[in-house]
Amino acid sequence: MHTKLILTFSTFVVVMNASHTGYAQSVFMGPLTDNEISIEYLKPKVKGSGEVSGYFARLSGRVRLTGRLLLLLDIPYAHGAFSFSAQFFGQQFDFSESHSSVGNIRLGLEIHSFTEGLTFHAGSRLPTVSQGATWAQFIGISSDVDELGGFIANILPFDGAANYVFRSDQGLSIDARVGSSFWIKTKSVTDGPAITDDTETLAGSSLLLGYERSEFFARFGYAMRMVLTEGGDLDERMYQQLGGVLGGRVGFVRLSGVYRWHIDKTAKNAIEYIYGFQATAEF
Repeated sequence: MHTKLILTFSTFVVVMNASHTGYAQSVFMGPLTDNEISIEYLKPKVKGSGEVSGYFARLSGRVRLTGRLLLLLDIPYAHGAFSFSAQFFGQQFDFSESHSSVGNIRLGLEIHSFTEGLTFHAGSRLPTVSQGATWAQFIGISSDVDELGGFIANILPFDGAANYVFRSDQGLSIDARVGSSFWIKTKSVTDGPAITDDTETLAGSSLLLGYERSEFFARFGYAMRMVLTEGGDLDERMYQQLGGVLGGRVGFVRLSGVYRWHIDKTAKNAIEYIYGFQATAEF
């Protein structure tokens, strides 16, 4: 189990790395208003006998600076633990290890176009994740398709995306995103995962359909990230998730539950599903 998960983690960070393409929140959540702060908690269910456990949390926000410009902030955090117990020749052997780490903190800008519903995002991450926090990195990457860049050590990522949002009078909502990311390796490491080249170029897209009313909303969608500068089969270079969100609004607070699962070949062999919640407050 330990070896399998390490290999899966290495595949994530070396082969299937993908971009965080804009929002200061998960792609499956989306913003509530121009000035807000959010807390998100996700817990992946790792396949197997339960030796690996942990959780992912994120504090994010957006603040309007001018009529068409907003500041974005995203602070990810993850905790992961591994334990192993076995008997050999009548002797009991127990091993446990755990890591916690703040991820790479993201700062970005959101630009509102003159075209209704169209926005653009651009930003970068500070290299703040702890190198060698293997299990925290594994949990962070496994939880959210947007957090691959948040838990890789020794990179300086720059990303951008175009987003289109549609809301009908009947409650139908459509959120679409297309973006890319450019990673610069800041340090070569030999004792842990790193990107394979000095730079990596990645692409991402997402599409969410939903129903929204004043006090209720539901969304279901697909998000994909793909590395462009690596060879190999296409399905080995893609990181894909499906996700559903159900929630409601109480005053100036939005509460929602979320359920996700991986559909790419590598990740779904290690993770059964991801569940959690989010709370967003206007200010």
